[in-house]
Amino acid sequence: MNLLPTEKYLKWLLLDLHEKCEECEYLPLCQGGCGVHRLKGGEPQCILTYYKYKDTLKLAYKDYLLQKNALVGSAK
Repeated sequence: MNLLPTEKYLKWLLLDLHEKCEECEYLPLCQGGCGVHRLKGGEPQCILTYYKYKDTLKLAYKDYLLQKNALVGSAK
């Protein structure tokens, strides 16, 4: 079994961010978008990504509040 990283994998890991992404406030969430798309030299598709992550954050926050309330309720 070969545990050494392949050339394709190393290229994937060492991808540079698109200059458009470097100052984006959503970069910590999307990490520059799809790596395959970036390997092919495509522009980031920010509009779709923005809305997906915005909805995901809303759902995660709602879940956090539900869990927090359940813990507080069970402590009583």
